[in-house]
Amino acid sequence: PFVGAIDKAVVQSVSGSASIMQSLQSSFTEMAVGGARSVVAAPQFRFLFVMYSGTYATANMIRTVYEVRDADPSLSLCVGTTVVNTYLSLVKDRALAQIFGASASASAGVPVTAYGCWMGRDAVTMGMVFTAPPKASAALQSFVGWSPSTSDTVATLAIPVVIQPLTTAMHLMGIDLVNR
Repeated sequence: PFVGAIDKAVVQSVSGSASIMQSLQSSFTEMAVGGARSVVAAPQFRFLFVMYSGTYATANMIRTVYEVRDADPSLSLCVGTTVVNTYLSLVKDRALAQIFGASASASAGVPVTAYGCWMGRDAVTMGMVFTAPPKASAALQSFVGWSPSTSDTVATLAIPVVIQPLTTAMHLMGIDLVNR
């Protein structure tokens, strides 16, 4: 629910329909007053649920197949999760821009350049989040001497944070293009 509130706030802020704080306050008030029913009924929650569920289900299926085959899943994992996540993210981003965007252009259509920004964001995210942690973990174990467990945790948590400035800029640019 919190990610959905933030996603809605970003779209509303970029479109000029509400500030981030106004949107977050409104979303958190709705959550507090309406409870779980209002959270699940919110369009941003539903779109995020489908996007994350589809992406992680794809990643888990690919990992399982390659584990049975005792092979490296990196390339298939990168391609498979990127395709699924990009499609589901584009559906989500387009819908949220149209639902929460302020301008007539937001409801009229989404420019190809916005899709390009979002596709680039997803390619970077999926390429890094699902394929880089094992390699970064091995490097941490080798160069820093950390245990596999510590290295896995640090790599899995740090990589999304490190790429966030780039992917956020790409996301905001796409939203801005929709609202112009």
